Amino acid sequence: MVAGCSFPWFAFLWGKILDAFLNADDANARLESAIYYRNIFFYVGIGALFSSWIAFASWTILSERMAVKCRKAYMKSLLRQDVGWYDQQNQFELSSQFNADSLAYQKATGEKIGSMFNLLAMFVCGAAIAISLRWTMALVILATLPVIGFGCIIFIYLIHRKNSTFQELYEQSDSCAHQALNSIKTVKSMNGEEF
Repeated sequence: MVAGCSFPWFAFLWGKILDAFLNADDANARLESAIYYRNIFFYVGIGALFSSWIAFASWTILSERMAVKCRKAYMKSLLRQDVGWYDQQNQFELSSQFNADSLAYQKATGEKIGSMFNLLAMFVCGAAIAISLRWTMALVILATLPVIGFGCIIFIYLIHRKNSTFQELYEQSDSCAHQALNSIKTVKSMNGEEF
């Protein structure tokens, strides 16, 4: 969350350094303000670097551990199924679906949650800075948030629908490829074809 708050502070500091350059009367005042804000930029940047690295590493490690537990639980549930259940399922689609589900779970629990917290902190910190500096302009901008949110919801819905269609097509093509490769192995094992 510290990394998310650093971006509004960068924008705030950038505005301050531009104000200092424009309002300075002589070259010495510009140089002093440039050195002062350079040091602040450096320290905020170092803080953002380390906080981003720690957050990304923590979420990645957490998602890897959760994905391993999820894969183990998924495998245990597959092994507990009756034999008749496997007759109803396409065994070739099952492996690709298992792989796709575990990768989606790993991405959702790692990078996406970390990005969500980062963006939430960026929004809250940016709104707090904006309201404290220019509250009238901040309220006008905050009034447009429902329209932006509605557009984001439509965008997410369309992307989800497109991805689910692609996932179904991928599972079908993966099933055909597995069947073809297994047929080639069967023919080769029976010495029916020379390679």
